[in-house]
Amino acid sequence: MLLAGSGKFLQSDMWMGLFAGWGYPAVFAYVIGALEMLGAAAAFIPKFATYGAGVVALIMCGAVFTMVTHGGDPNLPGLNILCFSIIAYVRFGARWTPS
Repeated sequence: MLLAGSGKFLQSDMWMGLFAGWGYPAVFAYVIGALEMLGAAAAFIPKFATYGAGVVALIMCGAVFTMVTHGGDPNLPGLNILCFSIIAYVRFGARWTPS
């Protein structure tokens, strides 16, 4: 996800064109890229792993929706949802203590 997020900055013309073609504001590519990088980085920090994984999973839900509604392949975003949801679930379970 760090690479995918940074790609939205390194290949900004391509991503801005894709986002505009999908009906989103072109600058939204930067917002999503930054959130992907923050979420992926946070997933490696135990204190923030649940939140980081949750952010990435939500972004990937949007990616699946976009792929399904615009004829793309939803498999990769779907796999990311699964992986980051598992991380969020495991990390949340590790933090939660019954009262």
